[in-house]
Amino acid sequence: MKHGSFIAFGIECFFRAVLAAVLGIILWYLFSNTYLEILSGIRRQLYLDVTDAEGKSSDFLLVILWFARLLFLALEFLAIKKAAEIITGYCNGLYKPAAFSLYCAQMGRSNQLFIVALPRGIRYLAGFLLLLYTCFLLYGITHLPSHYDEVFTYRFFSGKGLLASLAFYPLPNNHILFNLFSAVPLLLPVNVLIAIRIVSVLAALAGIYYFFRLSCSLFPASVALVCSVLLAFSLPVLLYATQARGYALMLLFAVLCIYAVLRIAAGEDRGKYFFVYTFSSVLGLFTIPSFLYCLVVTSTVLLVVLCRHPSREHIRQFVVSHLLVPATTLLLYLPVILRNGKESLYKNNGITPRDITYLKNNLNAHLHEIWDFFTGADPKSFVLVWCILGVVLLTLFTAGVRQRWAAFLVLLFLLSPVPVVFVHRVIPFTRTWIHLIIPLCLGAGFLLNGIRRLALSYAGQWAGKLSVAHLAAFTLLPAIICAARFIHKHAESNAIDYVVAHYCKRLEPKFSLASSVAHTPGDMSFYLAETLAFECNEHNAGAPFSLNQISGNAPVNADIVVLDKQRLPEADMSGYRLLPDDNPFFAVYIRQGF
Repeated sequence: MKHGSFIAFGIECFFRAVLAAVLGIILWYLFSNTYLEILSGIRRQLYLDVTDAEGKSSDFLLVILWFARLLFLALEFLAIKKAAEIITGYCNGLYKPAAFSLYCAQMGRSNQLFIVALPRGIRYLAGFLLLLYTCFLLYGITHLPSHYDEVFTYRFFSGKGLLASLAFYPLPNNHILFNLFSAVPLLLPVNVLIAIRIVSVLAALAGIYYFFRLSCSLFPASVALVCSVLLAFSLPVLLYATQARGYALMLLFAVLCIYAVLRIAAGEDRGKYFFVYTFSSVLGLFTIPSFLYCLVVTSTVLLVVLCRHPSREHIRQFVVSHLLVPATTLLLYLPVILRNGKESLYKNNGITPRDITYLKNNLNAHLHEIWDFFTGADPKSFVLVWCILGVVLLTLFTAGVRQRWAAFLVLLFLLSPVPVVFVHRVIPFTRTWIHLIIPLCLGAGFLLNGIRRLALSYAGQWAGKLSVAHLAAFTLLPAIICAARFIHKHAESNAIDYVVAHYCKRLEPKFSLASSVAHTPGDMSFYLAETLAFECNEHNAGAPFSLNQISGNAPVNADIVVLDKQRLPEADMSGYRLLPDDNPFFAVYIRQGF
């Protein structure tokens, strides 16, 4: 059997088996009401009591219940597997590792051929830039202060084990796939913060590589390299490549989805790239549900491709893919839904529905906030977006087929915030749109490629003399400027993180002795208090520890007390001494003699 047909055979088996499994699970829910009724009383009690204030699954009965569920699902899977073998007649290939091993080997071979095919000078320059970028990210994960969301992620999810990450979902902060992946580096003998940040570094490096490969299919290698540098050293990518959050993973899966869509549009091995698209879509949604914003655009492009080039095989692949993505995602989020209810995914504290009038009045400001988040530039520079849109529209009507599809995709992405905001009726966090940095950099590639063509047309002799050294200057200089600007911008926009890091350093000798921390309710005092609690737990693991709020003028009883300078309580602090520090956020007291 040829390699191509063998891969298609494996993908076909995968599709059929997953569909059979989904159908089996649906049947299980229909015909096992008695089983669920028996568990319902236990489940309600367990799910309310076994998760403590920090989301730690500590009740032994919950573990037994989960093992019972896993055993039940395993038996069901074996039954569905047997049914799938009988129904399809040739799904056995799915359960043989040869297909997956062959696919991985072919993927490695494909990447090797791509790298070898690059011009020698650009290959060496790209390798040097990748090394420089990796060093900068390693510097970032070891020297940048922790952010509150990172501490929250470790305290409530990744640090509490796989069950907490899979089922505990009080806020959208639980980027489930990221927390599951971070369980691996947490086994390494390194600092906890560095360990959980390693996943973001690896995801960012993989995302930048595949973006470079995607760009090389649209532009000359020199332009693709400049675009990749713009993406890699952009403010949001640097921020989340050095933070223990799921946004770097989300970017990786967005790049893979876009890569697969453009390959499908070009008519290349559609079975293979529909598999990549489906796989990346599911993992992107399992990382952050708002990845749906990205999928709305990519699915629209695939639908247009289907309408332009209809075929029975293409229709089948499109339908199967778009059935598998929601079904598999729902299956992965089943623990969250059982534990927190389905509303936790779309009606939580991070999502506030708005009326149309509010959306109209705030949309323009929101778009400028997104631009500022991407570039940190003056709002007036937003005019560059219109320049990019103009070049993309021109490309849409003048370039080759591959470039036209890419231009169409970029156009839809850049326009997507407007309809999404009105349909979803929310003004989301600016970081929710981080995937838009990918089409924005592709749009910049169309602009740079247009400038390059003009230079070759009107100054061909001069432009032809540009060497790899000149290209190095065009890439290294922006990279260094953007890296330095990121450090400055990070210190400016995350000033509170640096204050928290300063207090942590001052109080480090006390961490192993402290048994309690108290803070004023609300405002920002919890930001420092929870970080101090995290550090105390790390330095004195296993010892009893409490984190409390100060209520009114009740007596304060804690080793370390954090007060918000904007809301000083009436509590008596005579038994404490103030740590002198000039900052606008906190006043920190420690017990006399502590």
